[in-house]
Amino acid sequence: MNLEKDSIAILCGGAPLDAPRKMDWNFVSSDTAKITTAREDWTTAIRDGGTHRFPAVPGDQSEWIPLPH
Repeated sequence: MNLEKDSIAILCGGAPLDAPRKMDWNFVSSDTAKITTAREDWTTAIRDGGTHRFPAVPGDQSEWIPLPH
């Protein structure tokens, strides 16, 4: 690894995960059904301006990032 002067690097590690992970956009899980539910919940949050699971960010209620297709 080569770093520029005054760079900060963080190395994370640990025990191997217990199962393979699936990733869809910003959602990561070993259970595909949980990712599907998260996508549906995100879509609902966009429509409703926030939900219990995905509340609006204070001071930034006007912008939601849509799911990629």
